Amino acid sequence: MMHRKGFWAACERLVGPAAVELQWKQLAGDEYEAAKVFLRPMQELARSYPCTRPYPCGCYHRVVIHSDDDIVAVCTCEDQDCDRIRLTRSDIIPYELDRQALYRAMGKSMPLEVKCADVPHLHWTTLVGSYIPSKGFRLPVFLTTQIDSRCFRNVVLSLLTRD
Repeated sequence: MMHRKGFWAACERLVGPAAVELQWKQLAGDEYEAAKVFLRPMQELARSYPCTRPYPCGCYHRVVIHSDDDIVAVCTCEDQDCDRIRLTRSDIIPYELDRQALYRAMGKSMPLEVKCADVPHLHWTTLVGSYIPSKGFRLPVFLTTQIDSRCFRNVVLSLLTRD
């Protein structure tokens, strides 16, 4: 199955709030360089690393830190078919979406009054602010990143039925 690539696709396909730079590159494709301004490094180091085969098998490798200059990623597949990957400390820094930077950029690209608030009971969904297309009109702008279409539909339905 061929997955689409791009910044939004990367945000939707991540299972969690962050990924190492290689995974962002794999998922965002050609859009990675432009989108990396919306990523910020996290403090902790990653415990897993994506497959680096030319055609990734989809497995993750467990990160093993022997010392600061001896870091490897070990295949977790049942048959352990993938090679060990030599890594540096910078390879295992996870990057998360800097939502505030993204919201500020959205505010500059359209008539948007940015006033962010998490939406209660809707995971990974934020009220970004109000879109003001013309005087007297204010439309709420939400950003949600969901990992599957069912979750996305549920969020949209919840937003549509809110008071």
